[in-house]
Amino acid sequence: MDRLRCYTLGLLHDVGRYEGKSALRHTIAGYDLMMSKGWGKAAAICLTHSFPLPEIRFYNGKNDCSEQDTWRICQLLNQIEYDDEIRLVQLCDAISLPSHVTIMEKRLIEVALRHGVTPNISEKWRRFLELKDLFDQKCGQNIYHLFKEEISKDLFSLPTLR
Repeated sequence: MDRLRCYTLGLLHDVGRYEGKSALRHTIAGYDLMMSKGWGKAAAICLTHSFPLPEIRFYNGKNDCSEQDTWRICQLLNQIEYDDEIRLVQLCDAISLPSHVTIMEKRLIEVALRHGVTPNISEKWRRFLELKDLFDQKCGQNIYHLFKEEISKDLFSLPTLR
């Protein structure tokens, strides 16, 4: 994989938020924006980053899409072939808080606290953990070693009051 390309795709994954605060809507908005530019891979990243499994039932949050857009998301998820670029962006999103890298379990719980949980959450979390295992194998090490200092600071610093 090309690291600059993957970095750029990662930066674009939430571009659908240009419309403002949204939940599921930002995935299809980003997809449509990137497709209008002819950037098919970036469009696929925008759509799939919240779906480690390509089914809408694994979305954890509010569905603020129209019925037509919800249907489109379902259809598009069935057509997109998940490759390592898509999987890498999903993994990076699953270990990132707004200001820093953290362990996946902390990130997944943070999302669950904001959005609640669904009956399918354990299957989705299992898939995220499998993504981490996949990239641990590809890197020949636990990927957390790449962010050891930042993760240690996150886990062992005194928490701030919310």
